[in-house]
Amino acid sequence: MNSPLIGQTVTSKSKSNLALSFFCLPKEQRWAMTVFYAFCRVIDDIADSTVLSTHEKKEGILFWKKELEKIYSSVPSSPLGKELSQVVHKWNLPQEILQEIILGVEMDIEKRRYKNFDELSLYCYRVAGAVGLVSIEIFGCRHALSKDYALALGTAFQLTNILRDVPKDASFGRIYFPLDELEIHGISEEDILTLRWSPKIRDFFRLQYFRAKHYFAKSSKLIHPLDKPKLLAAEIMSSVYKAILEKIKTKRFDVFHHSIRLNKAQKLASILKVLFKHAFVPDSTLPSGPPKKIVILGGGFSGVSAALELISLGHEVILLESKSKLGGRAGSFLEPQTKQIIDTGQHIMMGCYHHTLEFVEKIGISSKLLWIDPLKLSFVSEKGSSVLEAGNLPAPFHLLVALLRYSELSVSDWFKAFFFLLSVMLHEKPSERESVSDWLRRKKQSVSLIRSLWEPLCVAALNLSIEQASAELFYSVLKKTILGKRKDLSLIFSRVGLSELFSNEFERLINACGGKLFFRTSVWSLEFEENYLKSIKTVDGKEFASDSVDYFLSALPWHILGSLLPKESSLRKNCEFIEQSPILSLYFWVDRPFTDQPVIGFLDSPVQWLFSRNLIMDKELLSFPFYSYVAVISAPPKNILSLSSKEVEKIIWKEVNRLIPRSIESKLCGSFLFKSLGATPKFDPTSLKYRPHPQTEWKNFVIAGDWTDTGLPATIEGAILSGKKAARLIDSLTPLSKLTLAGISKEKKV
Repeated sequence: MNSPLIGQTVTSKSKSNLALSFFCLPKEQRWAMTVFYAFCRVIDDIADSTVLSTHEKKEGILFWKKELEKIYSSVPSSPLGKELSQVVHKWNLPQEILQEIILGVEMDIEKRRYKNFDELSLYCYRVAGAVGLVSIEIFGCRHALSKDYALALGTAFQLTNILRDVPKDASFGRIYFPLDELEIHGISEEDILTLRWSPKIRDFFRLQYFRAKHYFAKSSKLIHPLDKPKLLAAEIMSSVYKAILEKIKTKRFDVFHHSIRLNKAQKLASILKVLFKHAFVPDSTLPSGPPKKIVILGGGFSGVSAALELISLGHEVILLESKSKLGGRAGSFLEPQTKQIIDTGQHIMMGCYHHTLEFVEKIGISSKLLWIDPLKLSFVSEKGSSVLEAGNLPAPFHLLVALLRYSELSVSDWFKAFFFLLSVMLHEKPSERESVSDWLRRKKQSVSLIRSLWEPLCVAALNLSIEQASAELFYSVLKKTILGKRKDLSLIFSRVGLSELFSNEFERLINACGGKLFFRTSVWSLEFEENYLKSIKTVDGKEFASDSVDYFLSALPWHILGSLLPKESSLRKNCEFIEQSPILSLYFWVDRPFTDQPVIGFLDSPVQWLFSRNLIMDKELLSFPFYSYVAVISAPPKNILSLSSKEVEKIIWKEVNRLIPRSIESKLCGSFLFKSLGATPKFDPTSLKYRPHPQTEWKNFVIAGDWTDTGLPATIEGAILSGKKAARLIDSLTPLSKLTLAGISKEKKV
């Protein structure tokens, strides 16, 4: 073996993140990787040269094409070529892979645009994936999965490079982002080339960040225990590049104005992290097999949450949604008369919705939310108006101040509320069989305190009266809202229709990560065989069989899922035990506004809440020339539920006039009643025990939904948490499809 003089010199000068990892390799492999990397560096420098003309660059690449031919047929002429020849013949490196690397560099000279991700994928394969394929040969990898590992990791590396190096590439007139994706986001080539920053650019870069994360996660699942010791250098490279990607995120994806580089301490931390894991973490902690293929039924919050989590963990997802929009029971639609987007019921989120806020941040929709922070919530009753206002004090003082300011409470009520909440803080839980009403009476809560504080909170969170609702579930509500951090009490509204909140962003994301989203695709049947779900058939004739799918995940409502299950199954029986709790939402329009508050709570009224949509929604969505409101009756009694739309309108308008006298001056110009009969599951103390876990009696079938056992009420937060739990369960399980198992079993020279 000759000393790699040229290779060593070139590699040392490069100060590359990739070359940084060679220190951990045995001597012969370190020599080989140093020479190979020098070859990659030399041809890459030709393409990136600022002094060579295009003709000179092509001549330089042509020289290396001929040099590569000589390596395999005769004797190369250059010193580096001779060193590379030794590496090629010692490790039997395939000529076609090295040729692909040269073709990739040639694309940097000749091709400056990529129509779609398929074209970009070819580029990533040539300049990074092929480099990975050569590297695993030198590392001595033997398992077939290592080839897929190299390709996935190479794609992740190159996507990170592309995102980091936008300013540099723009200076060469290059754009590596798929042009069709730029067009979808409303971004022009000029925006990229001139580094014109905008919110659209940030959203687009966030998508590219997520795609790179997906490929990093995918690569980690392709590490086979047999080859894990041989991939230490590759994992060090991966750790460094992941740190670069996360640094882009910390700069809020603004690579136009921030140079994204790791300092020595950050690089060292990335290296030590891998070395520690390599030395002390057993192979049993490796991800369970290669990436799985999962079919998700239902595009509500739980289904989309599960899909998002699975994609971020490196899996392939197919999502089936029966409607033309996402959102499920918390969706939106176009009201025919006013042509306004309205929801299937007004939803309030809160600052304590930590899983929801993580979802919002991950998908990039925070600009579509309206925050009321600190809490300021108006109530009206026959006594007049009062405000529950938290202020800016830290917890728990924000709560004490809010209750003191709330004029519906007496001093005696304040002390009773204080000691009750203190008992909750000390984990004095109610019994499993207690209703909220029984629990509150046992805790000596006064009638006025229950009426003005606990009952409105209970009905809003659980969509049940205090006589029916589970105290155990209400206890969890108190722990997360009132007894949380100051910001946990904030109110959050969607400024757009709930379906529009995340539909576009999620559709782009699932497509960017190789998944599929089918709209208007209703499930016709589930076919079970012993303890497996054999196949899913849809109304439009699609079929998804367990031979090619690892897991099926249902995010359907309980009453729909139950109808598809075998009659004797325990899950179906659970679904049948859970009843529905309705919500009535009357959208109405008046000729003049009568409140300056976005939301008002009604006390001593069949109506619970009134929302001013003009103060919540984007003005562009309210083109109808009147002022828009929505009144909500949660868990309405049967005598109201059976009324006609006009009769419900009369009741609500009468209550609005009674409790907000100013509204009498307004003229009611139109209304639309939306009856959501299955708005939420009915969780009383009896039915609560029937909430199922994500794992079902069938090995390849997992469920999610706000009705499953999350420990939370049936809210958006509960739905999103259930999706994450189901996704992580699938991630922890072994792949089951014949297709994936065939890939796992292959063990041969790559």
